Formats: sequence, C-alpha cells, structure tokens
Amino acid sequence: MIEDNLTPQLQAARAKFAGDDGIHWAPIRHHSPACSIYLRQLLDRVQPDAILIEGAVDFNRQLETLLHEQTLPPIALYGQNSFYPLYDTSPEWVALRWGRQHNKRLHFIDLPMADKAWQREEREHSGISFLREAYLLHSEFIQKLVRTTRCRHGDELWERWFELQRFDSPAQFFSRVFEYCTAARLTYSEQAIADSGDAEREQFMRGEIARHAKPGQRCVVVTGGFHTYALLDWQGSSSAKSQSESPSWLVRYSEDRLDALSGYNAGMPVPGFYRRLLQRRSDLPEDEVAAELLLQVLADLHQSPLFRQKMNTAAKQAVFYQVTQLQQLRGHAWPGLYDVLDGLRSVLIKHDSTSDEPLLKQACRLLAGDRLGRVSSDLPPLPLVDEVYGLLKRARFKLAQTTKVTTTFNIRQRDHERLALLYQCRFIGLDFAEKTAGPDWEHAVHLHLRSEEWQYAWTPWVEARLVDLSLSAPDWQSLLNQRIQEKLAELKDRTLAEHQAFFVQLLLMKRLDLAEGLWRQIEKKLSDCSDCGQLAEFLLLLLRLRQHQGDLFEQYAEPIRQVVEQAWQQLMFMLPTLNTLQTSAGLRLLLQIQEITRECAEALADAWQNVWRARLHWLAEYGELSAALRYACLALLAELGDGNPVELCTALRKLFDYDPEAAYQAVNAVITVAPHYLLHNDTHGLPALLNRLLAGWDEDRFLSALPELRLLFSHLDPAAIEKLSDTLCEMNGWQDAPAMFDADVDEQLLMQARRLQQQLAAQLRAEGLDHWLET
Repeated sequence: MIEDNLTPQLQAARAKFAGDDGIHWAPIRHHSPACSIYLRQLLDRVQPDAILIEGAVDFNRQLETLLHEQTLPPIALYGQNSFYPLYDTSPEWVALRWGRQHNKRLHFIDLPMADKAWQREEREHSGISFLREAYLLHSEFIQKLVRTTRCRHGDELWERWFELQRFDSPAQFFSRVFEYCTAARLTYSEQAIADSGDAEREQFMRGEIARHAKPGQRCVVVTGGFHTYALLDWQGSSSAKSQSESPSWLVRYSEDRLDALSGYNAGMPVPGFYRRLLQRRSDLPEDEVAAELLLQVLADLHQSPLFRQKMNTAAKQAVFYQVTQLQQLRGHAWPGLYDVLDGLRSVLIKHDSTSDEPLLKQACRLLAGDRLGRVSSDLPPLPLVDEVYGLLKRARFKLAQTTKVTTTFNIRQRDHERLALLYQCRFIGLDFAEKTAGPDWEHAVHLHLRSEEWQYAWTPWVEARLVDLSLSAPDWQSLLNQRIQEKLAELKDRTLAEHQAFFVQLLLMKRLDLAEGLWRQIEKKLSDCSDCGQLAEFLLLLLRLRQHQGDLFEQYAEPIRQVVEQAWQQLMFMLPTLNTLQTSAGLRLLLQIQEITRECAEALADAWQNVWRARLHWLAEYGELSAALRYACLALLAELGDGNPVELCTALRKLFDYDPEAAYQAVNAVITVAPHYLLHNDTHGLPALLNRLLAGWDEDRFLSALPELRLLFSHLDPAAIEKLSDTLCEMNGWQDAPAMFDADVDEQLLMQARRLQQQLAAQLRAEGLDHWLET
C-alpha cells in the first residue's frame, strides 16, 4: 500500500512543517479560491515582516508595476517566451496585495527566467509555464485517491476536499494541503524530480529563503504545495546560481487562457466559476453563499443563446433544486463545479451522456469566462503593445474580451483602413485575426464578392508577440518597414510566384510605398522567367486586380500597367516552349492566355489579339507540337476568326483514319479549349466524330477514359448536356433520352437527386472506384 510506505516520511515532514523557526509555510494550489481565502486569514494572524513567493526573481523589478492600484487581473508577467499569470483567485495575487497594503517586504524567490532548468518545463502553447502542477495531479497517490473516493479525476478530488469544506483555521487548512501534496510528491523518485528541473529550482528557493528570512522576524513562504516539502530544510542554504535577470513585462491575460480544460497546466478548470465562488465566500455570510452562487451561475448560462431556450423558469428551479440536493448529499458546504454540471446533466439532458456531452462543454466554456485583464494607463507604456492596441481601438475593433469576434467588412473606401490594418497584423504574424471568407486576392479567385469576413481576438499571446517584436523595432511603422525590407531581401533568389504573393500582400496592407525595390525585382524576374505558367498566372492576377483598381491601388496604376505589358511580351517570347510541356499543362497554359486576351478586351485589345493570333499560327505550323496541342491551337484560331469548325473536324477525321488514339487526344483538346463545339449536331461536327471514336473502343478502354470524358462534359451547363444527349440518341437510333434539364426544380426533386448521388457514390466505392469521386 502506498500509504504504508509514506507514513514515516509524512510523520517527519509534519513535524518540520509545524516547527516554530519564524517561517510560516503556505503550500498552495495555484489559482485556488480556498488557498486564497485561508492565505489572507494566515497573513492577518501572523502579520509577517516578509512574504516570499514562488516566481522568477526577475519579477522583483516589476513589483511597482504589478501592484499599481488600477491594475486588475487576469494579468501576467511575461518574459523569455513565458507567462506567470495572476488571477482574482491566485493566492500569489492575494499575498502581493496584502503585502503592499501593509507595507511588508515582498520577494519572488524562484530561479531566473533564463536558467536552463526552466527549459525542461513542459511547454504550454509554445511557451514555458512558470507555474505547473502536472506532477501533483498525476501522481500515483492522487490517482489512487481518485479511484478510492470515486471521483472523476484529481480536479474533482481537490474540489471536494479543499474548495467545498470548512476548516477551523488557516493552520489546519495548510496542514491538510501540505500532507496531500507531500504524499503525492513522495511517490516520485528523486531522479524524476531532478530530471524535471524542480530540484534545481528548489535548491535556489532554499537559498533565497535563507537570504530573506531575518532573525527575530516572521516570514510567510507561498509556494506550490508540491515544492514545500523540499524547502523545509532551508537553513544554511545559499543561492548557488547567478541572479542575472532578464527583462520582463506586465501584460493583460485572459480567463480562457487560465482554464485547465483548455490545456493550461497550472490552474483550476473553469476559472470563472471559481472566481464567482471566491467573490461569494469573501462578500457574503456562509449561509448565503450557496443560493447567491447558484443564482449567478444560472443567470450567466441564461445569457447564452444555446441555453436560453432550455433555461426557462421551470428548468432553473429544477437545476437549483438538483444542485442543492447534490451539495447536501455529498457533504459540501456550498455547491461545487461538478455539483452544477451534474445538476445540468440531470435536468437538461434527456438521454445517456458522457463527460463529452456538447451541452456541458458549452456550459464550461461559458462559466470559464472570457474577461481580459487591465493594466493601468498610468504605467509606462509597453513597447508596441499600447500603440497597436490604440490603433485597433480607434479602428473600432472590440478588444475587451478574448472570445473571437466575427465581423464582415465591405470592400469599399469606408472599410479600407480597417482591412489594411488586419492584413498588416497577419503579415507581421500577430495571430490577432484570420480571414474566414471573401475574395481570394492572392489567387484572383471569387473577386466578384464584395465583402470579407474575419475573426479576431486580442489575447495574451498578441501582447507577448508585440513585446518580443519591440526588441527589434520601436514602433509599428518601423516594424512594418523592417519586415518588408527583410522580405524583399529574401525574395531576391525566389520565384516570380513568390514575388506575386508578396506584391498582393503589400496591396492589401496599403504599403506598396515601403517597397520601391519590389518593382525592380519583379521586372528582373519577368526578364529571367522561362516558366510560361508562372507568367500567365501573374498576368491574370494583375488584370483581374485591375477591376478593383479604385479599391486597391489606384495610385499605382501606371507602374502596374508597365509591368503587365512587360509580362505579356515575355510570355509571347517564351510561348514556343509549349512543345516541352505535357498535354494537360499545355492546354492549361493556352486557356490561361485565352483568358488573358479576354481580360484585355477593353484595353490594348487589338495589339494583344494580333500578337496572340500570330503566335498561334506559328505554333500550329512550326511549333513541333503533339497532335492534341496543335489542334488546340487551331481551335483557338478558329475562335479568333482564322478558320472554322468544319475544316477543323475534317482534319480530325483524316487523323482518325491512321491514328485513332491521337485523334481522340486531339478531340479532347479541342473540346477543352472550345467546349461549345460539342453542340454542333451536323454529321461533320465533333459529336459525330467523338461518337465514331467511342464506338471503336472495347469496354476496358471506355471505362479507363470515362473520368476524362465526364470532366470534358462538365464544361457544359445542364441545358447543353440535354441537347448533346438528344443529338447522340438521334445519331445512334436510340430511344429518346429522359429529360435531364428541368427549370422547375422543387425540394422533392432535389432530395431524389441527392439520394441518387449517394447511391451512385456507394456503388462506385463498392466497385473500388473511389478515385472517381475525388475532386
């Protein structure tokens, strides 16, 4: 039995803990309301001369800032990519406030942030957590207690034993916490503790206690309960490590970041609930705590649209009754989080459920809160943080809570500056906002859309990111300019496509003025580019963006026009390399250039069309192209008026006589660039030729080409497909095909079509043809 092995060590530890050597130990669980309440009582009784707190010694320089009267939690001390959060329920916050109010000495006593021991800490969201309780919650001792008491996990066990019980005195409370945490600690080997970095931290803290504990004075030591046992033998110790300090800053923190259910490894689950519990226990007589707490919880849930329909008056009364009965049955002094969740489950969920029930998850998220802390405006401004916060505030962004806000922006002058600011934040990598819908400017897709949807939230990581960035730039404009110049330098040896993406970024940020060198680099890339596909994509992008010139870059119209002309000339110069491309890539390029000439229908139309026509003639006659690409060029010429479909089909029939496979590839290419040719129903048209080709195939050849044929026909609308179907029925003497196009579509017909599509998909999967369903 674990308890039998720990008893002798626990007995010795109890004696040391209760000893009278001027040190009063306050072993805590971070962010625990009960620890905060009894710590305040302990401080009032002991009236210590000094309070020593677990926290990096670097933070001692931030005490004045931290304790400013207008600073409100949740807040965090930030440095070395790491947070030290403080909340209303944090015992450390209580100790700091009490010490300032009573003019007592305050000291943080943990290792400096830069010490390598911190690097072995479990990382939290890519940063080190200066507070951690993973070893406590997952110890063999705690897990056995969880099973014995039939609790769901360690959090519920802690709540039952400490948060929901009355204790006669702070001494009794902290003695119980010490025994609980020490028993958990003693199930770990010394080697495991050393490997975690905790041994180094505890050695340093013992030295700091010895340095600050003055003879004849009282001292309260506030540390995580897991560490207290190792600190008892502090006398004669010294801080063996250098106390060289790293810079740190005070930043806003948020309730949702403190939630253990969201991955925070040193907190209570659903912190907003425990904040409410602390407030009620601090402000009300004990016999009024339960009712007031429950009423507040029910009111908070009722404000959510998800709960509003379920939380009518009868439901509230039922939940109130269930939670109260559970509290009494379990012997709790007031309702706990799991009493509330079980009451909600009993009343609102009418089927078997698990802890993953979405309704309960939503209740936890709502009760956890999304409040953002406040740092006094009287304090020296944080580098970059205050400037960017002010920019976003003046641009009417909502920054008071960390819940993501969804906003739609119209792409017109009124919203330009707000959108540009969001694109700047995204370029810098602030993780402040993400675009969820709207035009894809980078690829010139869906540009007909006239609005953009974004989600944004001001979070602690936004502030931390800005603090880190301030080390390289003093203000936002300098930072943007610096990052743009760095990006320009990176792009020198990169492709035209990467220059294209950066160009669009600058347009959206409205910061082309900071990248004059980009024009020269693009011109050079155009001159050196031998990839016709990249040239065509770049041209299409610029031509489509010109439709939004007034929205994006009116002042840069002339240099962009010059770049467009240069790109077109380079594309036409490189077009003979079409013979090096595979058929699919070549067809895609020809279609892109066809689209480019259409985009230029109003400006430069004659000159561009003439150059394009001349190039097609040259390619068809001298380009040494495959049959497919050659006939695609001939089809495009016919589209421009140089030739006609009848002559083209005649040539294809001749090709069929000596090379049917090449003829099929050529027909495929012609349909790709001019799909309307399929609608010519005369005996010399493409449908007749394609019908003849397919009639000569066996079943295996037909099935192998079927996906390709389906793709060809997908270029036609339903009415055109019905017309083609009628043509093929007439050619082959088949019975008239059923109508495929019906303009009067109702909901029932749509449902039938959906069921048919599902049946077809199931049949294809059953026959091993899943790849036919891929987009």
